[in-house]
Formats: sequence, C-alpha cells, structure tokens
Amino acid sequence: MNKLFLAIMAIGIVVLHSCTNNDGYYKTGDVINLHRHTVGNGIAIVFIGDGFDREDCQKGGVYEDNCRKLAEVFLSLPVIRDFKDYFDISLRVDVSNERGVRNCVDNPDKCPDNAYGSGHPDLKWNKIRSNATLAAGKNDRSVIFVGNGMIGGYAMGDVAVYSASEDHKLYWMMHEFVGHIIGRMPDMYVEDGQGHVDASVKTTIDNQHLVGELSMLDWRSQPDSVFWKDFIGREGYEKVGIYPSGWYGIVFGELFTCEPHNSTVMCNHIAAYFTVMERYQLWRQIQTRAGFPATLDKFIEYDVVNLKETDWSWAPYKSLDWTDERIWTGK
Repeated sequence: MNKLFLAIMAIGIVVLHSCTNNDGYYKTGDVINLHRHTVGNGIAIVFIGDGFDREDCQKGGVYEDNCRKLAEVFLSLPVIRDFKDYFDISLRVDVSNERGVRNCVDNPDKCPDNAYGSGHPDLKWNKIRSNATLAAGKNDRSVIFVGNGMIGGYAMGDVAVYSASEDHKLYWMMHEFVGHIIGRMPDMYVEDGQGHVDASVKTTIDNQHLVGELSMLDWRSQPDSVFWKDFIGREGYEKVGIYPSGWYGIVFGELFTCEPHNSTVMCNHIAAYFTVMERYQLWRQIQTRAGFPATLDKFIEYDVVNLKETDWSWAPYKSLDWTDERIWTGK
C-alpha cells in the first residue's frame, strides 16, 4: 500500500512538474480560439506564425498579442463588422527554434531554423495549408500567415502573408486579407497592360459575374446593361457611374468600373474604402460561406448602413494601427 501510494505521488510530482515547466507558454500545435461564430456555418479564419520562438509564444506574449490585435482590426472593417457573429477565428502556435524570418535567399548558409521556412527561397505552403485545416477542423478556411519580421505582404490562393513589422496594418488587412482572400477582389491599380478586350476576356468576365466575382468590372459601358446598372441613379449611390479601368494586363480604358478605380483600398493605400460593387461582392462571399442566400435585393437592404459613412480616409481607423518593439527587426 505504501509503495503504491509513493508511486502515485511520484507520478503526480512528475505531471505537476511538467505542467509547471510549460505553464505560461504555448507549445507547437496548440490552438487558441480568438472569436467564435454564433450565426450560420462559421467562416473559419486561422492565424499561423513563423519565426516566433518559445519566448515569443508565452501566453499573452508577442505572438498571441499581435494576432489578437490583427483579429480586432479584421472585425472592425466595413461589411465585416456587421457580420462578426459569422466568423470563427483561431490562432495556431508553432514554436520556431530560431527567432526571426530574415531573408537568406542570397545566403543559404544563414537560413533561420523556423517552422515554415520564412526567409528561405520557398515557404512550406503544403504544411501551412494542412496545419490550418487541422486548426480549423474543416477544409473551408482562410489563412493569415504571420512572419516575425519583414516577409512582404501579399495574397496567394487562400493564404494572405503578413509581416509583423508592417507599418500600415489596416491597409494590409483591408487590401490583402479582406479584399483578396475573403472578398476575392482583384487589384484595382492599373499596370501598363498591353492586352485588349476580346471575346475571351468578355466570356471570362461574364462567367466570373455568375459566381460572384469581378463584380466591379465590366466590358460593357452602357447604363442599361453594365453589371451595376441597378445602382446607377439610385438614391444614396450618386458616386456610381461608368469609369475607365484596366484589369492586370488589359489596356487602361478598355474595361470599366463602378466608381473611380483609385477611390478604393484595392488601388489606393490611403483610402479605407470599398466601392459599392466591392461591398456587394464581399457581402455575397460572406453570406454564401455562412450558408445564407445572397440576392441583390438583400444586399441593397443591408447596404444602407454603409451609406452613412462620411469619412473614408485613415482618420476613423488610425487607432487600429500599432507598433510593437518586441517584433524581430534583425538587429
């Protein structure tokens, strides 16, 4: 009896010691729930970080804190803020052996030993996506990949890449993640395209309209046939018209958009603004993923709330940007 009691006590001491050692720190594979849906199917968003070492992954530490702040920015943005209850936001922890995501493409002998290869010639995209699926518990999820340092900012498929040292977090979140990933919107800054609108381009745009994409672009230019004709002349939508635009490789002016192409955050990093058809597309994507019908009439009924906005500059959102001296800078 005494030996059994001592053995149990020894096991208890070992378990307690283990918990004590790990207390205050997350470990690789831990998933933290930042926000839970209460309406619809639950639109899953997963944060995954790279270049965050054990000290960064303390509970309440730099990794968790910055991801929580990013989630707050996301939930504060136009359209998103009106459907907060549709989203599940999770944070997966991956403890890197080495801190930072410095670029070693030109010096491969000094590549950081981190979790997903940030700074290496290629990210471990399959690992990122499979671990995001595990964290979300479903295949339909969108990913914010956070690098501890400067790894650029861009969107690829269902993953938006974010640098924790990014100065304009609002712009990154609104353009890269909400715009490209959640809303499936194209860039509206126009490059020096040489291509022309032919039958193939027209068919592509028409087909995209059918599935709720490229809603802000059309090859038509007549008020009674352009894709956003229902908003032209409608009260509250005085800015809506037919404006020249381009689309990646297409010559500027051969396509058209619903509001000046440089008025949107998808073109202009100063404007925290989505045009009416960008709002419509974002709203439709959200409703569809949440499992609700998404008709134009329902959108018009909803969009009244967005017409009350009077200042689409940075001013109303400046408090959403922050700096954190704990982020790795390479120094």
